[in-house]
Amino acid sequence: CNTSRKMAPAASAVVGLRAACSAVRHACGRARATPLTLTWQSAVAHGCQGQRMLPSLLHSTRRFSLSSPSLSSNSQPTTPSASPTRMILEAPAPGLRETVVEVLGGERHTTVSWGDGHESKLFNVWLRDNCPCPACRHPVSQQRLVDSAKIPLDVRPFTATATNSGKAVSITWATSAATDTSGEASGEASGEASGDTSSGDTSSEEAGVHVSVYPSEWLRAHDYHPAERAVRDHERRRPELWGNAEMRGSDEAHLNKQAVVAAASVLVGSEAVQGEELEASAPGSTLGNQDLAGADQTDGLRDVVESLLRFGVVQITGVGTTEAELAPLATRLGVIRRTFYGDAIWDTKPRDDADVSDTAYTSLELLPHTDGTYFTEPPGLQLFTCSEAAGVGGLTWLVDGFKVADVLATHHPDTFEYFCTTPFFFQALEPGVAAKAMGTVIQRGFAGDVWRFRFNDYDRVPLNHLDAHRIEAFYEQHLPAITAVIRDPAHWVRIKLSPGDTIIVDNNRVMHGRTEFHGQRNLIGCYYDRDELLSKARIIGLVEHHTTEV
Repeated sequence: CNTSRKMAPAASAVVGLRAACSAVRHACGRARATPLTLTWQSAVAHGCQGQRMLPSLLHSTRRFSLSSPSLSSNSQPTTPSASPTRMILEAPAPGLRETVVEVLGGERHTTVSWGDGHESKLFNVWLRDNCPCPACRHPVSQQRLVDSAKIPLDVRPFTATATNSGKAVSITWATSAATDTSGEASGEASGEASGDTSSGDTSSEEAGVHVSVYPSEWLRAHDYHPAERAVRDHERRRPELWGNAEMRGSDEAHLNKQAVVAAASVLVGSEAVQGEELEASAPGSTLGNQDLAGADQTDGLRDVVESLLRFGVVQITGVGTTEAELAPLATRLGVIRRTFYGDAIWDTKPRDDADVSDTAYTSLELLPHTDGTYFTEPPGLQLFTCSEAAGVGGLTWLVDGFKVADVLATHHPDTFEYFCTTPFFFQALEPGVAAKAMGTVIQRGFAGDVWRFRFNDYDRVPLNHLDAHRIEAFYEQHLPAITAVIRDPAHWVRIKLSPGDTIIVDNNRVMHGRTEFHGQRNLIGCYYDRDELLSKARIIGLVEHHTTEV
């Protein structure tokens, strides 16, 4: 049921609108089957002189329940007419989260109604600030070009309507909203958006207004309504906590054998290799180095990134034992972070006592810890490749710090809160270096869950920045509690790396250590910022761009 009615442009517009509403009610009958949306679009953008008299009627919407044998939920909007005011009666697509069925502009908010019944009430200034057109958002870098501080707080839509069969929302901003917010002439448009509305492009017809076209999927994904934020929080990826039972392999040399994914990690353009498949509940991964070969092949890399996101650790076999053999893998994973420990790739070969600047360069036992706590931003990832294996001892010791935090929160809530709120100083001293930084052992993220575990008792400095009560509580209650959880055999796993084996850990989550050894043992490796992992996760599609996940 489509109908249009020409209105007098000025004082008679109100009467015309009311009359048209009554006419549609009468013409469409009494039945109430399919909910339809009646959208009025003002003639202002088409040259009507009455816009100053009708500021509250620039866009009006009324909804009716109508039925007719000729109506269906798949009805499409009519092609816009050239008349000063037009009326479009369109049926919504029910049950679709990404389908817009109604748009209503207001003084401070624009309300978008969706096919599933949800309503998004979005600030106009927020919408204008996030206009996706090339004049407001760089088409390649996606950086904002509009000067947000220059957007009037009272910005409001000139017109607002669903377009592209409900797959986009087009908003024309009035003259006060279309000021030169970018600091340069914007050449911005009026009238209907043309072309591919999903791109946010606009067409220039008149000066003094600006058209923003928002893909409906983007609007729904960025809706800040509490219910939508809750949906995103529920859907976002969460780490899978593990202890000895989940991570222990069938032999001393590997993590959980159920997590072997080399067979399922198919190279691009190659045939699948026969073998075990990764079980959904299996923690960790063991990959063959060949799965990571090739700059244009991402299947093996995807497995590595996914295992690091889920478990904070991944094991890779067959890498090699020299820096030259490690380099292709190391650079494939991201930009290597350089530190004062030397070049991009370092080693832990034991030194003479006179040359020891870190206990890593000894054969002593190293209790579980995270590295670089003395940096303002600790390394995000740490890669170890076994170059030489000790004859006796030298087991690699791994503990899930997020699991430790979870146990503390459940069984020792006071200790959990203490380590979330009490900062500690850590330092590294060697010739020419005096690194020092402060941070809490447990850091919570925006959503309140644990985001970082930062623990290294070797590098902790004396507690002279805390009051006596907190110092006493540290020694009497909280240090014993966290130590007991970390060293509980149920919460750690030890493996014997063979030459060529590689372990990568999320240094913001997984603690590492080693048992005392006799003979020669050497690991070569490097650091990465955690942004390397998260960037690759977004590119691969393991983390959504619009989520708050970090």
